Amino acid sequence: MQQFVRLLCLGCILVGLPVVAEEFYYLGGDTGYYESRYSRAQSGKSVFYLQRQTDSNAAILENRAERFLGSIYYQNEWLYLSTGHRYTPLDSFLLFKDKEYFSAFTNYANDILAQPLRQSSWLGLWPNSWGLGGFLAGKHQGVYMHAPEQMLSFAISDNLSLAFASLHLPSFVWPVGKGVLRLKLHAEVVREKQQEYGYFNSFMSMAHYGLELESSIYREQADAQQKRNISTIPPSVRFLQISRYHYNRIQVLYSDGEDRHIGLVSANLAILVGFWGAICASGRYYQVQQKGKQEQNSIAYGLSYEYRFYKSEMMFRLEKRNSGGRLAEIQLALYPAKYWKFAVSALWQANQNRFPSMFRDWADGIIVFTNFTEKQWLLRLKLAGGNFVFLASTSRDKLAVRDSYFANVQYRKKFDF
Repeated sequence: MQQFVRLLCLGCILVGLPVVAEEFYYLGGDTGYYESRYSRAQSGKSVFYLQRQTDSNAAILENRAERFLGSIYYQNEWLYLSTGHRYTPLDSFLLFKDKEYFSAFTNYANDILAQPLRQSSWLGLWPNSWGLGGFLAGKHQGVYMHAPEQMLSFAISDNLSLAFASLHLPSFVWPVGKGVLRLKLHAEVVREKQQEYGYFNSFMSMAHYGLELESSIYREQADAQQKRNISTIPPSVRFLQISRYHYNRIQVLYSDGEDRHIGLVSANLAILVGFWGAICASGRYYQVQQKGKQEQNSIAYGLSYEYRFYKSEMMFRLEKRNSGGRLAEIQLALYPAKYWKFAVSALWQANQNRFPSMFRDWADGIIVFTNFTEKQWLLRLKLAGGNFVFLASTSRDKLAVRDSYFANVQYRKKFDF
């Protein structure tokens, strides 16, 4: 009864908020499916929602996993107020996140859809500058602070059971010699229930000199990986890539697990380059240190065709290792129209491979990172537009006895009034 009254009140707010020139509505949904042939496990999930959005306030009614939920926020120059399962004053993907769901609409040019969250309430001052306030979320209650444009933000509970920090620098430009240096940096760290997880992504480029540097650190929640169709390697992963004109590059990947440490060093060199792309030769050094066992290593040699134009990329690569392993991988990223992206990542490795392989992955369709995988084969697809996102993957484990399938579709329709 209390939930019904709460939703009725939110429904009244949804249609009763002040009408402004920039008012619009979204009607949308999210459907996901996972199946494992080995364990005969199947699971499905769905979300349907109606959202009202203006420049200063928003409200959303949704049916999430057969639960009827509501959320609302309001802000002006001096005050921020929100309650429910969607809105916070902090620009965060991880804080109080509902582990079963995510929003793939994160492009501010197309109006973002706030991430599905656990229930929380927020009250603060000065949301457009140095914001300061308090929050209440389940057993957590505490204070938060953020810098202008969310470059820095912090939150901490009164009993120190939860701590959060984030850093977002979406675009920094500095003149360097005859060119400019461009930097993008995004990072979030959460400590909750004696567990720490988060990510760090940075990208730096100097187009005049053809130089690019990409680095990432990713540590996932202990139970999150079991709910997605990805690698079996515990992802506490560090990645570094330095490239010149894209084709000539050095990569370092390291995974630090409780019982196993895995490392990879890779060098890629273009041997034939033209407007059509490049033929590249590569070498990789693999190392695995298992707790209580002798260190193992292997050297691999690869040949690839690669193409890059602006953001569009294509790669087909073959690899042979002196330990007897073989590998084939395909990567494709195309941008057929404004705000649209089509991406494919595929990998096949012989089942006698003794060393995990490097693979470009994503966490909940948002955070992209590079990880190790032992899957015998793995295929991932992504088609994303302003109001439609389709994600799919399928894989087979190392012993060729477990096939897994995952799919997620998110969609919405905008109505202006």
